[in-house]
Amino acid sequence: MKLVSIFAFLFLFACTKSGIEYFTFKGSNTSKEVVQVLANQYNKNKLSKINVIGCGSEQAIEEFVSGELYYLNSSRKLTANEIQKTEKLHNKKVKEIIIGLDVVSIIVNPKLGVNDLSLTQIKDIFQGNIKNWKELDGPDLRIHIYGRQSSSGTHHFIQQKFAPEGFVSGITEKKDSKELVKAVQKDLSGFSYVDFASISTGEHFPIAGIWPINISIEGESSISPFERLAVLNGTYPLLRPLYQYIVDFDNKSINDFIKFELTVNGQELMEKNGFFKIQPMNVQLNMENGF
Repeated sequence: MKLVSIFAFLFLFACTKSGIEYFTFKGSNTSKEVVQVLANQYNKNKLSKINVIGCGSEQAIEEFVSGELYYLNSSRKLTANEIQKTEKLHNKKVKEIIIGLDVVSIIVNPKLGVNDLSLTQIKDIFQGNIKNWKELDGPDLRIHIYGRQSSSGTHHFIQQKFAPEGFVSGITEKKDSKELVKAVQKDLSGFSYVDFASISTGEHFPIAGIWPINISIEGESSISPFERLAVLNGTYPLLRPLYQYIVDFDNKSINDFIKFELTVNGQELMEKNGFFKIQPMNVQLNMENGF
């Protein structure tokens, strides 16, 4: 066995004295909790069980591409180069599966009084061209930006969308979306971005103490992330899939778990935990990869 695969083998499975095998999905903190819920349901009465670890998409992607990880949860799409490197390393196909949909929400404190922003205004905030809320018809307060660490796939998603050359300096980083929500709830001038599940109830209603910004594309109406139809038809501009990637070792336990995630029951659990079911286009892409 190649040295690069020894560590990966430990992630592939671990077997206890009871004969139970554990297979590990690692990666996105955004999808960690919902995949854990799905795994808990799947694991009932199974001798092969799914384990879930969160560490951030970017860190796990590095491990996946370097051969240290075989089963990846990611809140961003792998690049063609990342997939090519992984396939070359293992001489096996990498399969991409979309297990659900997430809406990234731009959030502020509801007492701020700024309810709507355009994509350009959001971009100007992240790039440092707008620094005070009074420039956006808000109070005379300096904008305090809170963001995720660079190991986060959500960080990567927002940077690619709004600041590909780099964020403005001075952003206060937090380790997860829950901490970002708490920071904005306490800070009248706070501004941040989080996954939808972090600001919604299981019934997809907003939690208290946070205002999810209505976002507009210039010349069009503003859209809230809580407008379900706009999310599902792709009109809301910060919609993204939740991905899983596997090296195709034709592992029955892994394949069965992914198939469970995509069942009616699996997708209902996705909805109950603050995300959205996959749509027909996603179903077609999954079918092309054998799921």
